[in-house]
Amino acid sequence: MSADHDSDPVARQALQASIYREKILRAREMTRAERLETVIECSNFGLNLMFSGIKHSNPSLSDEETWAKAGQRIDRIRKVRDYNFQGRLVDIDG
Repeated sequence: MSADHDSDPVARQALQASIYREKILRAREMTRAERLETVIECSNFGLNLMFSGIKHSNPSLSDEETWAKAGQRIDRIRKVRDYNFQGRLVDIDG
C-alpha cells in the first residue's frame, strides 16, 4: 500500500516542505560546534561515498591511487564550480 505522497504531487511537496522546516528548526537549535561536527560528518560521508564509487569502478586501484583519483575529481568539480560562479571558461581536463 502506498502513502498519499507517493502518488499525489501536492502531498509530496507538502511532505518535502515539512521535512525541510524540521531540518531548519533542528539546525537552529544546534550550537556552532554541533553544526561544525555535522558538516564534517557530511563531508566525510561524501568523500567516502566518492572513494567507494571509484573503487567499485576500478577495483585494481590501491587505496592511495583511489584517493588520488578522488582528488582529481574534486579538482574538476572545483573548476566547474569556478566556471559557474565566475562565468568564465575553464579547461576541466587540464
